[in-house]
Amino acid sequence: MYDAVCSNCGNACQIPFQPRDGRPVFCSRCFEKNEDSGARRPEERRPNNDRPNNQAQFDALNAKLDTILSLLQKSPVQEEVAPLESIIDDSVIDEIVEEIKEQKEVKAVKTKTPAKAKAAPKKAKKTSKK
Repeated sequence: MYDAVCSNCGNACQIPFQPRDGRPVFCSRCFEKNEDSGARRPEERRPNNDRPNNQAQFDALNAKLDTILSLLQKSPVQEEVAPLESIIDDSVIDEIVEEIKEQKEVKAVKTKTPAKAKAAPKKAKKTSKK
């Protein structure tokens, strides 16, 4: 904590950072009052009449979005499309299915691990005392 003098009320206070020249320092009471006013620094405050009015832009954007939504909701006329015939013979498809089943069975057998045999206890090493 650093000792400082409040730029607003002139009271001595302690702050958790080292004060720098040219920057105002506020005690906790003045800092809270400054926070309640809506901005930390006076230059950040804007009078209400200086704020840009975005309502016209929001209205134009909403109108465009409404147009897009209405276009998306209209369903286009769909033409009847004949189903495609398969070029692959059913016997070929059956062979492929059988191969896949065999591969799954082989993988299932490989993943099963046999039960491990209990290892015999290791003999203790003989240590000689010297």
